[in-house]
Amino acid sequence: MNPVDKSASNKKPRLLYTSAELAAMEVRAMECLRRLLRRSGEALFLLQLICQHNVARLAQTLGNDLCKKFVQLTFHQLVCSEDGDQLAMRLISALMEYYIGPEGRGTVEEISTKLREGCPSYFNESDYKYYLAVECLERASMTNNADERDILARDAFNLLTKIPDSADLSAICKRFENLRFYEAVVRLPLQKAQALDSNADIINGQIDPRHHDTIMLQREQCYRIVMDALCTLKGVGHSRMQSADKSSALATAADPASRSKYIKQIIQLSVQWPDTVFHEHLYRTLIELGLENELLEYGGSDLVSFLQSAGRKHQEEVRAVSSVTPGAAKMHDLGAPISTSQTKYLELLARYYVRKGEHIAAARMLLILAERQCSNSEEAPALDKRYEYLRDAVLQAKSAGIAADLSKNPVDSSTVDLLEGKLVVLRFQIQIKEELELMVARLENIPSSSELPNVPFPRDNILANAETAKAAKDKAKELSLNLKSITQLYNDYAVPFDLWEVCFFLVS
Repeated sequence: MNPVDKSASNKKPRLLYTSAELAAMEVRAMECLRRLLRRSGEALFLLQLICQHNVARLAQTLGNDLCKKFVQLTFHQLVCSEDGDQLAMRLISALMEYYIGPEGRGTVEEISTKLREGCPSYFNESDYKYYLAVECLERASMTNNADERDILARDAFNLLTKIPDSADLSAICKRFENLRFYEAVVRLPLQKAQALDSNADIINGQIDPRHHDTIMLQREQCYRIVMDALCTLKGVGHSRMQSADKSSALATAADPASRSKYIKQIIQLSVQWPDTVFHEHLYRTLIELGLENELLEYGGSDLVSFLQSAGRKHQEEVRAVSSVTPGAAKMHDLGAPISTSQTKYLELLARYYVRKGEHIAAARMLLILAERQCSNSEEAPALDKRYEYLRDAVLQAKSAGIAADLSKNPVDSSTVDLLEGKLVVLRFQIQIKEELELMVARLENIPSSSELPNVPFPRDNILANAETAKAAKDKAKELSLNLKSITQLYNDYAVPFDLWEVCFFLVS
């Protein structure tokens, strides 16, 4: 025999797995088998428990699609598939509602004990706390004792705070709304939003772009619950109220004083929560609902930065507005156009400063509004409105001076002088615009050439009048768009149209 062949025949075939690996695989297989048997036993227990009740009645709560799946469900699917988990969860939910409802026969504790002991993989501790909270809310809705109702609502709230990401908040918070327990309406959705982004990556701007939209959408759904509660109290979105649970008599409309109290409570609870993204949603909703006074009264510490950002304030301008140091150098035209939609935020910011006694900041913001640049007449405020802004700015600057005198810390009078000077120039601009409009009306009402038989070269006069009227109309429109300097008013508007009386006052 060839020595090479003999050597090859003496080699033992290589094993695919070592004995240790085979032992480990056997242990894993036995564990999987035990889990399968345990899960199968729990599924049988659940089916047995369901069969002790009216199965047809429970199935009716599933809806058409799930009911069809339930009819076609195999035992293998119930044990091993996600569809089986979903159907089991819905059947348990229907079973719990049967016990919790007005016609229920038993308590959550009773049926929960059976489920937790017999099929813990289908019914865990979170499920138990959730349905226990629902039972508390159901009992609260049935009692006429206000103290007992509050205690039951508080118990339900405390249970749900332990499972923030497990509860069906849309239905639960509607129950709390009906009970006027708004602490839960605010805090439960915000806890769930926080649980969805536990590291606050959305707030800090550090979220993975691939997951940003999904997580943000889920958070906004939580925020929407709080906003819907505000809409309901304000009298907006009644369809949601009508489609919700009508079992509680407390779902009826509250009187205006109570509504105002609840709105205040929601705002105060909301601003206490450290979620700046939520605060932006809250502030925008309050503005949309016409609750500006409540926003300015109870808004959080980030309200100013929100209004500044919404009004397209640059960082250097934000610092200037926040400064209490007056001076003509800081009271300049920003130059950047401000849209009508942004104006409302700046108006609110000015009102906020007035409320807080920050008169110089308010004066500056009113000046920005008065001097806002516009590219078309639709966006431009009327000159009378600009005059109102400037007049209020003067009043705020003077108020700052009075406050400074009282504190023996005088304010530079140049700010007041500057604003009063701008106000005088604006008066001239309004006067010139009115003069030009009168000129246009007068020229357009001049009779035609056929009506002037004794006038030599009537056609030339008519053409000249038409050109003058058009020029005056264009200039009047220019004056409506933006504020002009005193030099512009003199050279471009007063002199070309022979407004000598105005010219005299401009140079005097």
